[in-house]
Amino acid sequence: MKIYRAYKFRLYPTEEQRILIHKTLGCSRFVYNYYLNYQKEKGSINYLKTKEKIARIYAKIKNHRKHYLNDIANEIVDEHDIIVTESLLVKICLKIRKKHLIKVYQMQV
Repeated sequence: MKIYRAYKFRLYPTEEQRILIHKTLGCSRFVYNYYLNYQKEKGSINYLKTKEKIARIYAKIKNHRKHYLNDIANEIVDEHDIIVTESLLVKICLKIRKKHLIKVYQMQV
């Protein structure tokens, strides 16, 4: 079993040392952020492979859904002679329903 110890200490640098520390940390931060951005833009090999796999899986799912909907549509067409579609104005239907519910509630009270 490993035992980890932590030590706290405070530094009291001179003005020259403080400037040098800030420059060093600033450069380190710049280099880290630069290469982090480079890695995000370029993309790692594993990330790109995984991205491609996910894209293929989503494409398969999309094709399965499309195939299923096509089968259902063909089945409906084969079974029925006439197919009628109706476009509803949902907002108007909801308003009418709301008015109807208010009338029903007022009748109960």
